Amino acid sequence: MRDIKFRGQRIDNGEWIEGQLLYDEENNKACIAEYYDDDSAYMRRIVPTTVGQYTGLKDLNGREIYEGDIVEGQRESDEAGVIVTFGVFNVECCGCCYDHHQVVGFNLTGGLYDGTLPTFEVIGNIHDKGAAV
Repeated sequence: MRDIKFRGQRIDNGEWIEGQLLYDEENNKACIAEYYDDDSAYMRRIVPTTVGQYTGLKDLNGREIYEGDIVEGQRESDEAGVIVTFGVFNVECCGCCYDHHQVVGFNLTGGLYDGTLPTFEVIGNIHDKGAAV
């Protein structure tokens, strides 16, 4: 079973934290609950625009890949990193019934990504200063 968790940047010190996402729509406040055992959790306010969901995948170094991460493939044709995004995407198919299908999920966009799956390494994310896309 895949871990359903989120990552976000704390408002007070900019540290990245992981856990369960909680959002208060009335006050436009986002928090991540960091669980330390079955009975306790610490609520940390986070910057809502930095929230990314865990994809369930890890890079070649064992680092978890989150939405908003920039990953780079380990092959010669990858000259630039690609970004992990979540959304609705058109996928081409054989043409027997439709020209394309729409799917919902994680996708790799940007760079020179050609749809094949090399071994990826997380090289940054879209929120940190100086991140190259």
